[in-house]
Amino acid sequence: QFTDIEAFVAQRYGGVFMFVLPLGMEPLVSRAVSHGVCVFNHSASPITGCTQNIVLDQHTAGYQVGQFAARWINEKHGGSAEVGLLTSFTDPELIIRSQGLKDGVLQNCPGARFVNEVDADTVDKGAAAAANMLQAHPNIKALLAFGDDPGVGAYTAATEAGKTNPADFLVASADGTRLGMDKVALRGIYQCCAFFFFSFSATQAVRDLAKCFGGHRVPPTRIMGSKLVTRENVETYQYISSHPEAPEYQKFYGDPTIMRYSDVPLKTPTS
Repeated sequence: QFTDIEAFVAQRYGGVFMFVLPLGMEPLVSRAVSHGVCVFNHSASPITGCTQNIVLDQHTAGYQVGQFAARWINEKHGGSAEVGLLTSFTDPELIIRSQGLKDGVLQNCPGARFVNEVDADTVDKGAAAAANMLQAHPNIKALLAFGDDPGVGAYTAATEAGKTNPADFLVASADGTRLGMDKVALRGIYQCCAFFFFSFSATQAVRDLAKCFGGHRVPPTRIMGSKLVTRENVETYQYISSHPEAPEYQKFYGDPTIMRYSDVPLKTPTS
């Protein structure tokens, strides 16, 4: 990615929209912006000096999912259950989302107990981690993932282990990608995910990029909120996600709970 972006800058591209790891990106971003390149970053963590950093309200998204899991444990297991976590140990912003998962559970169901936490950021890693958890802790009743990719992997491992009853077992995640919402739509053990309106964010990024190309200032920061997707509303959010330019959904672009701007520029996390 670094090499590709370097090539874009050398070839005098007018804009770069990127999803990257932030480590070591600041000098390249600074050089690009100094050459008049509009640099938009939609990575998990911000990067110092970008024209605009698009970030997510990470803790709230994780908390929504954890709170849902807490209600489910209270209802289905009398307020006491073992929980496994598939989280991120590396990206500072995803660590915040992972913490939101924990806070949402423990603040709403003190009897829940986390028995294992594993770093997993892909479908395959999620599946392997969840399979190991279920083997080591066969009484786990809920698997919570910071993202849909490891969440889908956890779903695969759980179903292969015979965990198919949604009244007894829960999988949930935060992202709201097609992968996660498709699993929620099955109305099985994958029971919720946080939805970040990514198609709307991408559409707004293109609009802001066009403004930047035209020489107009764009705010340095945009923050995306989330909504909880469950079996009761998943079809609605699947449809909304596929129609970011529909006239009836233009109201979302002005809804501060979904997206909002800030004039405060963000910096690359230092730890």
